[in-house]
Amino acid sequence: MGQSLPASPVPVQPKNSALAVVSLVLGILGLVCLCIGPLAAYLAARAELPMPSGFLRVVLLLWCVGPLPAFLALRCARIAASRIKCAPALFRGRRTALAGLVMGYMSIALFVVIAIVLVCYAVSFTGR
Repeated sequence: MGQSLPASPVPVQPKNSALAVVSLVLGILGLVCLCIGPLAAYLAARAELPMPSGFLRVVLLLWCVGPLPAFLALRCARIAASRIKCAPALFRGRRTALAGLVMGYMSIALFVVIAIVLVCYAVSFTGR
């Protein structure tokens, strides 16, 4: 009668993987950097606005920095996915890591496409 039942362990709720969220944010940042630069230059050229050299430097800097967050997003997403796969009871966020991975690959593909377009555009001007 004086015996008590053993305490049952409290189930641990898995928490979101911080690396998965970081990978998603970095993937979005990479896409924004790659899109803002060329878009701003195109709109300024289309409106025939004089472009100061500082503006062109910022546009070029945004475009050149764009792949860095994309590569970091890929790395963080892969690490997060492996941690989630190894310890699903501790971590969740597989879809978030996948979204970061997709954004990272999209950023890199967009960088390559824009680079090819810029090279073709430059070659067309030097050929005249």
